[in-house]
Amino acid sequence: MTTDKESLIYEGEQEVRLDRFLTDSFPSLSRNYFEKAISTGSVLVNGKPSKKSLKLQHRDAVLVEFLPLEPLDISPVPMDIPVLYEDEDLALVYKSPQLVCHPGVGTLEPTLIHGLLHRFQDLKSDDPIRPGLVHRLDKDTSGIMLIAKNMHTHELLSSAFKNRLVKKTYLALVHRNLSATTVDAPIGRHPTDRKKMGIVETAGKDATTAFVPVAFSKNCSLVLASPKTGRTHQIRVHLQHINHPIVGDPLYGFFGSDKLLNPPRILLHALSLEFIHPHTKKLMQFEAHLPKDFEEFLLKRGFDPDQIASLTQKQNLATI
Repeated sequence: MTTDKESLIYEGEQEVRLDRFLTDSFPSLSRNYFEKAISTGSVLVNGKPSKKSLKLQHRDAVLVEFLPLEPLDISPVPMDIPVLYEDEDLALVYKSPQLVCHPGVGTLEPTLIHGLLHRFQDLKSDDPIRPGLVHRLDKDTSGIMLIAKNMHTHELLSSAFKNRLVKKTYLALVHRNLSATTVDAPIGRHPTDRKKMGIVETAGKDATTAFVPVAFSKNCSLVLASPKTGRTHQIRVHLQHINHPIVGDPLYGFFGSDKLLNPPRILLHALSLEFIHPHTKKLMQFEAHLPKDFEEFLLKRGFDPDQIASLTQKQNLATI
């Protein structure tokens, strides 16, 4: 948000609650935030104060006057964060599923940042809310993350990500049997659902992802995904685009099939990172093994245990 007020027009055909519409329109703000804004008269519908339960009609005009945000608490919190590698400039850590990367409005539980501040007491960055982060993973995505321990390293690593010099590989379980393919399709904010991204031909940013299947079982494929760009939800959107969504994906998935399969979460794992150390100039290659919930689900679906184990036992890659 760049202004204190914003005007919206509800374009949906079906009725939707006012508080639901606002939280869908501004995903970074919580429903509690908008409940307070509505109760204090800071949200007008067709020029009038309304209740949070108001059902919006097609073409209703909504004016939001944003309330000041309360300061976020980023005090250090003791947390078990496995460290794959560490030197004076950077660290590679393992993010467990269900762990949010950084604080945000409405985030009540400790985040990865809280744990990093406890683990690396001298962590510094230009961003006081995201010290050390040069990239991020969604809450339900597990895997490897690269952390900058000082401002100069943060600048250099951020530049490396921006210039596509960091090779990222993910492991995803997708619906149906997928053949090796590369998807080149621009990604932008979904035109009607602000919580989602989508393929947007006219205004989207270029996005390319290579997919290589490594195992098959019971109408599912275990796939290595290598994004060449770094768009929000890129792998998830591209897999939905080719009709092979990730098992357990709540935004882009096959909801009926997922209900039958009962996956523990979205089955997406940041498997490995490869980059040149910004100071030593050495090639760095690290990999994080599959978490227990992902591995157990694969075994339940009939995947070969030896195949699963071999995915994170590659030569010259550190594992945890």
